[in-house]
Amino acid sequence: IPRSLHDLLSRIKSMNTANPSGPQLQLYMSYLEIYNEQIYDLLPEKSKENVPKHFNVGPPALKLRESRRGRIFVRGLARRPVNNVDQGLEYAEEAKNNRHTASNNINANSSRSHSICQFEIAHAPHCSNRKGVQSNTGMDSECETDDESICSRSSSGSKKTSKR
Repeated sequence: IPRSLHDLLSRIKSMNTANPSGPQLQLYMSYLEIYNEQIYDLLPEKSKENVPKHFNVGPPALKLRESRRGRIFVRGLARRPVNNVDQGLEYAEEAKNNRHTASNNINANSSRSHSICQFEIAHAPHCSNRKGVQSNTGMDSECETDDESICSRSSSGSKKTSKR
């Protein structure tokens, strides 16, 4: 992820610098987990309500959908703008901490899921007065864009091993 972030951000910066009067590009990051055949957002938007922990309410499962133009997307998946490598690495660490884990005979914090990190290069929002708040348009809705996405997959930590 660090090299991908560095390369993507460098290319976006050079493209934006080369065409300052044209539409500016922005890198966005989404991170999802597939656990027990359900999809979960590992970088959910911060809730405005403080739910007491004793209610044990977990994150809602998200749905995989297909747009009218045949693009597959996850409805409700948050995407965060990434402006530098350190910010992207902070998001990756946050996502790692949100993954489902459990202990097994070999590993005390074994991952029980698959995770997918998605980078999306999109045109920066037209309104500059939004103060960095981004919605999920393009990935959350069936709004069609010509934006490009790049995905990286992490396998489950629960591998079968043979005892010798």
